[in-house]
Amino acid sequence: MNAKTTTTLRRFTLGIALLLPSAASFAADPVAKIHYAKPAESWSEALPIGNGRLGAMVFGKVDEERIQMNEDTLWTGGPHDYTRPGGAKVLPEVRKLISQGKYKDALLLADQHMSGSPQSQQAYQSFADLFLKFEGSGEPADYRRSLDMASGIATTRYKLGNVTYTREVFASFPDQIIVVHLSSDQPGAISFSARLESPHPHEASKGSDDTLVMNGQVPAHEAAALLGPWDKPGTRFEARLRVAHSDGKVSVSEKGLSVAKASEVTLHYAAATAFENFKDVSGDPAAKNQAILKAVEDINRHNLRERHVADHQPLFERVRLDLGTSGDDSIPTDERLRAVQSGKDDPFLAAQVFQFGRYLMMASSRPGSQPANLQGIWNQDLRPAWGSKWTININAPMNYWLAESCNLSECHEPLFSLLEDLREPGRTTAREVYDCDGFVVHHNTDLWRATAVDTNFYFGGWPMGAAWLSTHLWEHYDFTRDKEFLEKAWPTMREAAEFFVDFLIKDENGHWVTSPSISFEQSFVTEGEPDGRVCAGPTMDMMILRKFFAGCIGASKAIGKDEDFRKQLVSIRDNLAPTKIHPDTGRLQEWRNPDWKPAYTHDGQLAHLWGLCPGSEISPVTSPDLATAAEKTLRRRGFRYGSWTSGKSLNYWARLHDSEEYGKGIDSHLRGHTLPNLLSSFDNGLFQIDGNFGMTASVAESLMQSHAGVIDLLPALPPAWSSGSVSGLRARGGFEVDLSWSQGKLTKVTIRSKTEATCKVRYGDRTTSLETKNGGSHTLDGQLAPL
Repeated sequence: MNAKTTTTLRRFTLGIALLLPSAASFAADPVAKIHYAKPAESWSEALPIGNGRLGAMVFGKVDEERIQMNEDTLWTGGPHDYTRPGGAKVLPEVRKLISQGKYKDALLLADQHMSGSPQSQQAYQSFADLFLKFEGSGEPADYRRSLDMASGIATTRYKLGNVTYTREVFASFPDQIIVVHLSSDQPGAISFSARLESPHPHEASKGSDDTLVMNGQVPAHEAAALLGPWDKPGTRFEARLRVAHSDGKVSVSEKGLSVAKASEVTLHYAAATAFENFKDVSGDPAAKNQAILKAVEDINRHNLRERHVADHQPLFERVRLDLGTSGDDSIPTDERLRAVQSGKDDPFLAAQVFQFGRYLMMASSRPGSQPANLQGIWNQDLRPAWGSKWTININAPMNYWLAESCNLSECHEPLFSLLEDLREPGRTTAREVYDCDGFVVHHNTDLWRATAVDTNFYFGGWPMGAAWLSTHLWEHYDFTRDKEFLEKAWPTMREAAEFFVDFLIKDENGHWVTSPSISFEQSFVTEGEPDGRVCAGPTMDMMILRKFFAGCIGASKAIGKDEDFRKQLVSIRDNLAPTKIHPDTGRLQEWRNPDWKPAYTHDGQLAHLWGLCPGSEISPVTSPDLATAAEKTLRRRGFRYGSWTSGKSLNYWARLHDSEEYGKGIDSHLRGHTLPNLLSSFDNGLFQIDGNFGMTASVAESLMQSHAGVIDLLPALPPAWSSGSVSGLRARGGFEVDLSWSQGKLTKVTIRSKTEATCKVRYGDRTTSLETKNGGSHTLDGQLAPL
């Protein structure tokens, strides 16, 4: 595959050398397979496969199969600088209005001069559908479709008459194609026609005697809800479907391809766009696809499958989770889910949804791909909910909370590459909108790397995106202790910090605060202001900056660079506006003014709990008063589940060490916000993948935490998970952890290390310190005594 076939691996490439030996074996794991006894009737029942760049939803239909395809660089719009020039000229007046309590006037002025142009960004698009129409019909017998998460293969098998038909579909990361293999147990039983369709303007043609080609282009469009206008031609794209192997007769025309009287058929699907990078769409998708298919033309189906499994399975098998089976694991997954939604506990299904989140991360975020967006990589709509963008004020970071703790460090790389891309446009936005050095990112970005305020200042006037994303760079180092990575990441961390050195101002108490900003997607009510939004120094901003500056300070020390800048950050960090507890309610204050009340108390927006998760300043162990205040806040405003609200709330309860509430939250998520194919849904049934990723991260947090300077074992084990085991979880400091427990009590823990360091371990009220060696391990019993 040449350098232009997919996104270039940039400076944050991660290597397999980061891996630790694991106790997990490659024996068949029943948790890893979900299955159904009927075809998918809707998209929310189809099974996802992906290789980071290409995604597909497999329906498993009998008469006419549908496989809905995506490619991660097919978006509306094109290269565009969203920054509105000259916004900085009104910044002093906006700040003055905020200080005078004229919040509405400040918002109107900022929105007029400091928002992006256009104010809305672009949307991720569906690419194509592959339809396979088969000769012969009838009611199938012994029907089964399944997804083996351990191998990354979706299989459909059924019997018509005396013939058993089998289809396997997988998306190969090593070879960058989707493979469809059809077979029958009787000679000459397979006859079908295939066609490619797209929701965009397109045309099909015969590429060769064995290849169907589809060319298309995303059109221009007018502005729509949360979608900016685009009056130029959109991105060009191409797909190719090749019959790589068949023992039947193959024919191709502009209408499609057909195969007659075959016993087995292997199809190769390649797809590409003209996207080269966020500034360049001059690429040749035809040349890319030709190179992809040329590279695999001499690899037979079995070797392609082996290459795919050899790449996929070791990643998946790093972590094993056993929460105990609940009944017969041969029960179809949708039936198990319906039973849970009727009130039945099913730890086995919870373990499957945990592993499904890890599988989705592997399938939607691999080195060289775009990061997982609001729908990962799977989208069938032209106007997907919220544009299926990267929403940085919660959704995009939450997608990656599991990457390190759940032993998928490589999958973190696309987020780092996104952040690296954002530096260039972010410098322009910092200069034009705030007259500051460094770079800034607001609450949304798209394929074209928008950094300006999106939608309007009411929703998007939040300048913390680069700071939050940069905490992921430090987190990756903290888990892996990869100093070479940190050396490469430091310039990005430093430049993001330079913006805040310029941007922060002193408040009336002499504390450093952000201004203007918002507490994301929450309004305050105060005298004469029923819907106040723009403000100075909301609690969330200060929490992010404390965590971000701590990472910058740690990075500077670890690599021995920029001591003077480090001292400057220490001084600022130590004088950021503090987190406060309301004197009357005992809850955390979302804003600095205790008289302000939230306008909405049950919408799931809890920006000021950032310090609980993903931050670390709130902990039942290290800051119990803040933890109590956070719990009161969560009980007042947090009982809402579904998609990102599940992802947040589950992690909050786990971080608070509340086993009962965490267990209730898991039940609520499974019972009300999980689609038949186990994808997560919002209240209105819309798919958002952050619910899957957040749930998976929370399971790891319930079993093991490491953010508070100690490896904490079983801190939030739900009562329903009374016995079980997990292997391969990762802890900060360069450790890997295996756990076993019975009747709710820890029985065994093994800790492996890739560094030489002291490891502090806690279980309940017992704590021990271990001296670890590179590649060494310690095994302890439930009393933390050596075995």
